[in-house]
Amino acid sequence: SVDQIALVPFEGDIIESFARSFPGFLRQDPESGFHTVLYQLTKASQHGKVLLLIDNYVSTPESDEHIRMLSPLPCGVIITARRAEIAGFESLTLDAPSSAVASLIFRDNYGHRLDPEDQKLLNLRFGLEGGLPLSPEETGRKLGLTPQEVVEKEANALAMLRRQ
Repeated sequence: SVDQIALVPFEGDIIESFARSFPGFLRQDPESGFHTVLYQLTKASQHGKVLLLIDNYVSTPESDEHIRMLSPLPCGVIITARRAEIAGFESLTLDAPSSAVASLIFRDNYGHRLDPEDQKLLNLRFGLEGGLPLSPEETGRKLGLTPQEVVEKEANALAMLRRQ
């Protein structure tokens, strides 16, 4: 059981990610704001169970001194990453999330960045609305597009998400 959860979608670097995730952070210079958040997490951990979740970490601890500062925090720290290990943290290999969980992750972290048509296309292609993933042909029939248009729109939408 956890009393508080702090969710940080990783984009750019840890400082930029914290800046987008914590209210008031941008009122300070980024470095001071980061240390303020670490202090707040430490203080909150004295009064209850706190979990810090950093989603989709793509950097390395060797190149990101700020991620190394999270290891000694007295709260729980979970970092999802595409790499096998992150130095200073225990690594666990997990199965892919269920389609219901994947749908929530997509909706809460990435879906708002797409226009509704692209969001619907990706939901159908990857089965994010609770159904099975559809082929480009099946998706095209539902959306009134050719299979080639589906493939092109999917590639463009995914590329846009990667750039952001």
